[in-house]
Amino acid sequence: MARGRRRVAVSVGATLLITLSIVTIANARASAVRSPYQVTLPDLEIAVPTGLIGIGPNTTNGDPEYGDPDLQFTHITWDAGTGPFELKPTFNKRTGISTFSQVIFKTRNGAGWRKDFSVPLARTGIFIASEAHYRFPLTSFTLDDMNPDGSLGAVVATSPKTDYCIQGDTQVGGVPNTPNKDFIPQSDCNKPSAALGWSVGWGDEYDQTDPGQPIDLTGLPTNQYYILHATVDPDNLFTESNKTDNVTDTELYISNTDGSSVIDNNSTVQVISQTGPYNPAGNMSIEVPAAPGTAQGTVALGVALHPPRSRTVKSVQYLLDGEPLGAPVTTVPFSYKWTVGNTEPGDHLLSAEATDSAGDVMTAPVRSVTVRDAVATPPSGAPDAALTVGIINPAPGQTLSGTVPVAADAFDDVGIRSVQFEVDGHPLGGPATTAPYAVSWNTGSVAAGPHTLTAVATDDGGKAVTSPAVRVTVQNPAPAMACFVLQRETSAHGAGTVTTPPFPIAFGDEDLVAFVSAGGRHGQHATVTGGSLRWNLVKRSDAASGDLEIWTADVPQETPAVTVTSSLSQPSASQHLTVIALEGINGVGAASASSGASGSPGLQLTTTSGTSLVYAVVQGAGGRALHVPYGWFSLPSGTAGGHGASWVQFTNQATGPAGTVVHITDRAAHVPWNMVAVELVNEDS
Repeated sequence: MARGRRRVAVSVGATLLITLSIVTIANARASAVRSPYQVTLPDLEIAVPTGLIGIGPNTTNGDPEYGDPDLQFTHITWDAGTGPFELKPTFNKRTGISTFSQVIFKTRNGAGWRKDFSVPLARTGIFIASEAHYRFPLTSFTLDDMNPDGSLGAVVATSPKTDYCIQGDTQVGGVPNTPNKDFIPQSDCNKPSAALGWSVGWGDEYDQTDPGQPIDLTGLPTNQYYILHATVDPDNLFTESNKTDNVTDTELYISNTDGSSVIDNNSTVQVISQTGPYNPAGNMSIEVPAAPGTAQGTVALGVALHPPRSRTVKSVQYLLDGEPLGAPVTTVPFSYKWTVGNTEPGDHLLSAEATDSAGDVMTAPVRSVTVRDAVATPPSGAPDAALTVGIINPAPGQTLSGTVPVAADAFDDVGIRSVQFEVDGHPLGGPATTAPYAVSWNTGSVAAGPHTLTAVATDDGGKAVTSPAVRVTVQNPAPAMACFVLQRETSAHGAGTVTTPPFPIAFGDEDLVAFVSAGGRHGQHATVTGGSLRWNLVKRSDAASGDLEIWTADVPQETPAVTVTSSLSQPSASQHLTVIALEGINGVGAASASSGASGSPGLQLTTTSGTSLVYAVVQGAGGRALHVPYGWFSLPSGTAGGHGASWVQFTNQATGPAGTVVHITDRAAHVPWNMVAVELVNEDS
């Protein structure tokens, strides 16, 4: 049972009117503040780095789409506002589900923030303990056709991304008062009751190497334009200073040169442009007027809707405690009769979602509604069809390990006697007789692989109904998490000794990796220093002319400014230095090097750990065209032209289990060439 900030009572037969207006709750609250402090709101935006978008095969073991061409991209959900973004979860250990409130801050002249008030949110989230993530509608990504006029067309594919840590791991900066350190510790990620969110100028980054977000492109036509449509807060749940900048559109041209008519793993993607279009749905807010009385018997719910210009409302879904209340209403005036029935007495959270003709969603801020009666008599003459049940945790398609909660939402206009959970048609524990209806499931009791969960609800009259099936996959032990965050990427180029611009290290226990590509005669060597760190040479390739080297250093603590220097033993030669800061790795595993006097560069590396990343540096001669192999990404700053042309590339997704053989090649011949590669080990392996 959830409680809100204010109690709104609803009488029998009364109409609770949910009205869309252009005055936000936060602004109304801010105008009432009479103190030296000013309310500061977050402004959520979504960044999609254009240099980190590509096409590669799905390499997730066990995925039915294994090998299919995927659109892979990095994104950062961040706060460009004047106040922090914070969510406070209220976690129910029995169900594994949290309700949330958004914390609003105030400040005096930007000198630190203080919590001012909280706004309850209309949606719940499922905590996935094995991944330390919440399943919550934080962002959405679709690939859309592009209309002839360049506008957004029909959705042709959708990202499956649903799970988020919701903690700041990347300092974006560029806004006033960006701190050097996020105010929420990274160690809180695996604590379901800990605060979520990030400071101003900070964000939550997911790299293109992360599983669960690439968009499957199978069967889509090639040689045409598309738009990668990225949205933060797609259901308009949060209080922000500006909701109209929650969208980033990236125009892409996907092409083939092999004669194929559909996108495949030989396709290439070119970024044409990127815009932050005005989001009309984000210009809406919702005001919920109070109503007298208490909720008992049957309550009529209604909405007053003001969709964006040229759009119409297609459906309204009412929400009770973050879960659907009945089916979506699709006919005007979108009213709904709520029979309180077996709803637990006390305070509950009521809201509604309106979906318009463009598919955008507007969500009403919640109000606390007091339910007085535990049961109620159904309307005279009404059919006995109110009994419903549905599993709300786990979600369909989820991979489960260890002991997990299984929860269901059951409703009846009179009363629920019990809810019996089932696995593959067999009872899972005993019947649950009180809300919330949940049971603990030791997934080790069944074989690995796919399974089906259902719930059977029985009302006080003995009538029973079975929920829709939820199909899940059991995997014990839990698969290793693959979470790599490319915190920083910088470079320097010149003759002799070069030094990177200063850059901050946001967290302790990050790893720096330096890639050196140098010219010069045989015997050329580099020495990497900087940041008062202990640098170690991982591998060198110098059998051909020039020199390639990979160096690493562990950063034990956050540092406001680090510079990295590479000095050559033959100082008259030119060199290109690329440095990356990575979070989520635990040092290096295997390394490999090769050289050749002619032909196409190539080598192989056998991994020592599961879910690793492999980085490689390739060096050719004569300034020939550089071709990143299929299924790999190049670092934009890790490319140097001219004599001894080179570049840095890395695997598009984490590798498979230990012992995986990774082949590193180039698509063009160079004379001569050097190549060196390193395995970066996942810290959760």
